[in-house]
Amino acid sequence: EAIKFLPFKNRFRVYIIDEVHMLTREAFNALLKTLEEPPKHVIFILATTLPDKLPQTIVSRTEQYHFKRIPEKLIAENVLSVAEKEKIGIAKEAAWLISFFADGSLRDAHGYLGKLIAGGENPIGEETVRQILGAPSQELVRNIGLAIIKKDVETGLSLFRQAEEHNLDSRILTKFILRIFRYMYLLNLEPNYQKELKNILGESEFSFIS
Repeated sequence: EAIKFLPFKNRFRVYIIDEVHMLTREAFNALLKTLEEPPKHVIFILATTLPDKLPQTIVSRTEQYHFKRIPEKLIAENVLSVAEKEKIGIAKEAAWLISFFADGSLRDAHGYLGKLIAGGENPIGEETVRQILGAPSQELVRNIGLAIIKKDVETGLSLFRQAEEHNLDSRILTKFILRIFRYMYLLNLEPNYQKELKNILGESEFSFIS
């Protein structure tokens, strides 16, 4: 109903329909009529995580763009930049840890940063991020990593049981374990990666990986 009105200030009126695959058949039919003869001043952005569920009649009338997760480095740099503008001190290791939790989403990274700022600590250190976001301790991750390297199944399982007893999320713990092995692999492939890796992990965790 609103698309017939011209925009007040800008050149286009932009409508974003998130998770568009959840529209009913009737809604898609109504949308199709608009997409067949769209007004020149209107742009529709149809966002979905399940493009295969979209009717072909809709897909054939659109341009497709596939988005990827934002790299951790870019998210960490953005977190540092936002913190600087807000006059909040934050350690580089803390920014990288936030970017790891964000899992490619800048919106989530900003949400985590806002949560940490609300906590009142300034500057924000790595340990604060671990506590508030529920990250496992470096010692626990290192010990499990060593158990895996030594193929010590008994110790590894015992450490996992201890983590469960302390209500640590097993999925997050597994991601942190995979993280250190990924960095070990990268360091093995490219020794010159050492300087950047120190910024990411900090001295203590870097010394374990190297």
